[in-house]
Amino acid sequence: MANMPQESLVLSFSDDDKEYAYGIKVYVDTPEYKDNDLFSNTETSCKPNEKVNIYVAAATVNELKNIVLYDGVANMGLGTAGTESNTIDENIYFDDKIIAETDKPILSINTATAATALINLSALMPTIVMPKGELVSLIKNTDSSVKISNNTSKVVGSVDLNYTYSIKYKKYVWTAPNTDKETEFPFSVYNNGTLEDTFSINVVPDDEVAPIVDVKLVIKDIANDSIISNANIAINCDDIDNFVEKTSISDENGECVFELQSGKTYQLKVTANGYISSDIDYLNNDSFTVPIPENE
Repeated sequence: MANMPQESLVLSFSDDDKEYAYGIKVYVDTPEYKDNDLFSNTETSCKPNEKVNIYVAAATVNELKNIVLYDGVANMGLGTAGTESNTIDENIYFDDKIIAETDKPILSINTATAATALINLSALMPTIVMPKGELVSLIKNTDSSVKISNNTSKVVGSVDLNYTYSIKYKKYVWTAPNTDKETEFPFSVYNNGTLEDTFSINVVPDDEVAPIVDVKLVIKDIANDSIISNANIAINCDDIDNFVEKTSISDENGECVFELQSGKTYQLKVTANGYISSDIDYLNNDSFTVPIPENE
């Protein structure tokens, strides 16, 4: 699964003088994905041929009925209706208003505690409605807002709210096309025929990994071209993260074989009785690059 979390795209619509927030969430290759909050994480990148779940979420089914999702210019159909409910902790802030907005539609309020002192700004002199740490009596004002019970005053302050929410959604399943390079695919969201917003999904192929090949080294005496058996060979590679040093001993033919990834440069150290170590001699024999086979 790709790891490119993004903020959700939020669409605001008016319906009978009420404001609703529609969240568009994109999940990659996770048809059975569930965690404590279906809409807590998003992904906007995937691999070729992976299945992508796209969720368009709202507070009620009625709010979704006129939403149409397009893959480029193709209508993606009705989608599959669903409901996700859960309990969430959220800090909400009263900002000179009677109400405070929450992130998700409220099904029921569980607890509310004053995170700061709540100050009444409507009085001639600002007064404390609720001191910090005290339980606050809140009631639902709309599906996405709360107010202090029986209080019509302007209030400033912060409340830690625990509530149960219920989100309606339509799910669309999109199969990423096969592509040999990173490609951005656009989507658009229409509400009753009006373009409301757009988003895109990047399809990113796996980086090509050069093949592993057998590399034979022959250890020889440069003075007389004779083979050197029982030489100690150590190979490292700065081009590969967490590379584990490979070691071997040359055989009676002066040879040894290593399995190495092609296209990388390796550091070589050879030691043998009666010879200067390869890392301190004057020869240019401290590294080598393994070519990528031409047939790959």
